[in-house]
Amino acid sequence: MAIQFQCPGCRQPIEVDDVWAEKLVACPYCRQTVTAPAQTTLDASESITAARPMAPVRGYSPEGAPQPWPTPVATRGNLVALVGFGLSMAATLLLMIAKLVSSPHTAEAQRFYVPGKSIMQAQREMLDFYGGNIPSWLVAAGLLWLFSLGIWLAALICSLIGLRGPHRRAWAAAGLILWGVYPLLFCLPF
Repeated sequence: MAIQFQCPGCRQPIEVDDVWAEKLVACPYCRQTVTAPAQTTLDASESITAARPMAPVRGYSPEGAPQPWPTPVATRGNLVALVGFGLSMAATLLLMIAKLVSSPHTAEAQRFYVPGKSIMQAQREMLDFYGGNIPSWLVAAGLLWLFSLGIWLAALICSLIGLRGPHRRAWAAAGLILWGVYPLLFCLPF
């Protein structure tokens, strides 16, 4: 037997199965959450639309029974923490690629950058040595380092925000750990 009642929000007539008596349901018209009464409060002459239950009742799942509303996206996971971990991983990989690009030229670069010499003086000497053109390996390595540094800073922000999220904080913690490994890799010679 069905329970028929009027929605307190939009005043439309709605109907639920009697197993939903005194339980939360959503009005099909205004989507307001209302508690279904224990018994019918309307006469049977009106055309009535069925309401959708808010939560399943244990042991009741007949074919065609209304299903509960889907879980909101915000409670399913912590996307910001996952993005923070992914950005930390991307920054680390870009740094490794930059180091691989520049590693064959380490001895060449050390010729110009020696202790006691200013960076501007070393750069002038390097430009003079290459005839005013910057070598392509240096441009590629510099752009990769710069891009990885930007991603590294974005990873810090996302991982810190992800720690405040309700679920899956482990991704944020892993992102921060990987974020801390980045400067160590930056200092490694290879």
